[in-house]
Amino acid sequence: MTVSRPTGWLFDRGMSRDGKAGLGVAFAAICFGLIIGLTAFHYTAALMVVIVLMITFMLRPRFALYGIIILSPFFYVLSNYYSTAQLGLSSLGFSLIDMLTFAAVAGVAFKILATKEFPDLTAVDYICLGWIVMSVIGLGYGLLSGYGAAFRSARGPLMFILYFVAVHEINSQRRLHELKNLLLFTSPIIGIAGILGSAGYLTAYFPKLTVGLVGGLLTRPNFFAEPALAIPNIIFLIIVFKYLRPRSLTGKTVLLLGLVLNCALLMFSVTRGFWLGLITAFVTLLILLYKERKIRLSGILSVVFLIIAAIFIIQWAASGLLHVNLINASFDRVVMLVSGGDPNSAGYRINEFMAYLGMFIKSPAFGMGFGSPVLVGFQMTDGFAHDEYIWVLETVGIMGFFLVGSFFILLCRHTFKGIQARIQVGIMQVFEFTFLATLIGFAVVSFTSPEMTNPATVPILAVLAAVVRNSHLISSGCESGVTA
Repeated sequence: MTVSRPTGWLFDRGMSRDGKAGLGVAFAAICFGLIIGLTAFHYTAALMVVIVLMITFMLRPRFALYGIIILSPFFYVLSNYYSTAQLGLSSLGFSLIDMLTFAAVAGVAFKILATKEFPDLTAVDYICLGWIVMSVIGLGYGLLSGYGAAFRSARGPLMFILYFVAVHEINSQRRLHELKNLLLFTSPIIGIAGILGSAGYLTAYFPKLTVGLVGGLLTRPNFFAEPALAIPNIIFLIIVFKYLRPRSLTGKTVLLLGLVLNCALLMFSVTRGFWLGLITAFVTLLILLYKERKIRLSGILSVVFLIIAAIFIIQWAASGLLHVNLINASFDRVVMLVSGGDPNSAGYRINEFMAYLGMFIKSPAFGMGFGSPVLVGFQMTDGFAHDEYIWVLETVGIMGFFLVGSFFILLCRHTFKGIQARIQVGIMQVFEFTFLATLIGFAVVSFTSPEMTNPATVPILAVLAAVVRNSHLISSGCESGVTA
């Protein structure tokens, strides 16, 4: 379905009815951004920057989308330090990422309404819309029930609207290469920020941050750089490094640096679930490549060697500069998992899971709503279980679980078909392999943490999902609505 391009600003002969509606959406988003800016920032210069950025992102929604991808690893800092929570509105806590989301959605809405062309919706899109509607209902139920963490718990699912922004914006080879370059450029930066946060070098800049134990080596560095983003970045970097083979020495050096830094981010976090997810993702990736005859045994060995070498380089640097044995720290975390009644131990988590399942049984069809605390032996005020599957069942019930599961299953089916239809490994197939491996990795991580509905994780998953959904369109070289 071809999208006609308008001629002139507001189409030469004046503003159409749909154009006015789009402009109204844009104006409302800007006003909303101003209100948030006034409450979140205390300096005129910062407020002016917010206004200019909001207008810019309205005109170029994909820039807002890229900004969200870059900032999402730092979601916890941005949403709790630079937010309306400073005024005591902890149940809202709008942040910079929320503002970018408003701008991206409003910008896409304006473009669609202005051109009078609506992209064709597929079964996957309708399922995603159903999931968003279920999330809104769950949020409303949580707010009406007085759950303090309702909005914070619903943030991840509601950010699935970014999937539709990405579907509209990442729709050509040019845009796909633009996204690829963004990931390759920001990956090392995110790794550096994660290491600095882990080592406690950033705590001086966030002295009033009230969420979690922030700063200090091995003490919740994920509040500075969410390790979840390391999984797709590592996979993406390896495939590009191994198969697209950048010609310049600088390009190869940057990719290798990104690989090492992303591995470092996971090592410094010493997060058991993410290591398990990363290992699962790599095994999946290698099986996929081998099954499709895209890799030989020598290739598998070289990929494994790259990861092992990066781990030992990081271990050597950490031991020499910081006097910390990261490998031993990782094993200590595993020992903690199977011992005692510590909140991080397996026994405590199992009891927690059973308590949330007890809440699910009270309302199995539609769940108890977002932010619902567990009162059976626990005083959980954060409103989520450390298991994605149980958390989804408890908050939005079987209906929500079915919708989010169907969304990813249909996309996986579509992606497998796309991989089998291509002979050579190109940029599209890099994204397809990355999506499948990442999704399976996160599926394993989700047994210990709610990651697929985590606002620090959802942006990268949403963008990868939109890319594989648009694979036929991108491969055809057209910029139009999608029929996947």
